[in-house]
Amino acid sequence: MHNRYFSYIEQDYTDLKQRTAQIKSALEQSPRDAELWLKYGLLMVEADEIDKSIEAFSQGLYYDPMNAQLRLQKGRRFIAKGQYWACISDIALAVKVDPDIWDNWYYLSVALNLAEQYDEAIKTLERCRELTLEEEHLFPVIDWMFVNLVEGGHKEEAHKLLNAFDCEISCTQMDYSYKKRVKLFAGKIPPEEFYSITDIEENCLKRPNRMKLEKITQLFGLAFYYAYIKTDDNKCNAALKELIGIDMYHQGFGYIKGKKLAKERGILI
Repeated sequence: MHNRYFSYIEQDYTDLKQRTAQIKSALEQSPRDAELWLKYGLLMVEADEIDKSIEAFSQGLYYDPMNAQLRLQKGRRFIAKGQYWACISDIALAVKVDPDIWDNWYYLSVALNLAEQYDEAIKTLERCRELTLEEEHLFPVIDWMFVNLVEGGHKEEAHKLLNAFDCEISCTQMDYSYKKRVKLFAGKIPPEEFYSITDIEENCLKRPNRMKLEKITQLFGLAFYYAYIKTDDNKCNAALKELIGIDMYHQGFGYIKGKKLAKERGILI
């Protein structure tokens, strides 16, 4: 049992053009089918066509305005555009429509964090934690609770959170990098041993270009560690420079957070 959507775990990685043509053909036959618009929008996300994905999700919402998955997916796309309150308003409605879905609360907290609403983000993560049906899904929640507490000026409370959490419980493969970050923040992994390409290859999801996403996730964690926990400007800047040099997943919040921190530190103008 779980209440996470896991949409991309079951994703079909055959030819994108072929899958897109199939969904477009189906839409010609059933243009009022909101689920088809959801599928088409996700294909546009995969093609990195963010504006087209928003348009597709919006069309689906015309036919099914209270579809929480459509609302969530549309809201998430505004993160890539830097329109965090547009994201928040969409996902807040998804939460109202379907308050028992983990993703709705989690991505609401992400948008609130990016909008620098740290206390509100923590509240949503607390609800997300309550909704976590299996402890192996806890690591992203604990990780971002820690980050929000630190950024919100509650460093002592952040460390209390980690001290009370068992970092050794198992995790899903998709959350491996978050488990490593939690262990790094908790002092269970030396920072010199944290970031390893070989480790990512062996333990993270095996998906096209997934390596780059895992690198961003871990590099932001390492930069955050050196910026806020054990200050080392040179090592923080080195992690950030490698992160911002990655040529994909710029719409992800790890990249966005890393780029913001890089600008604050004068690495990016």
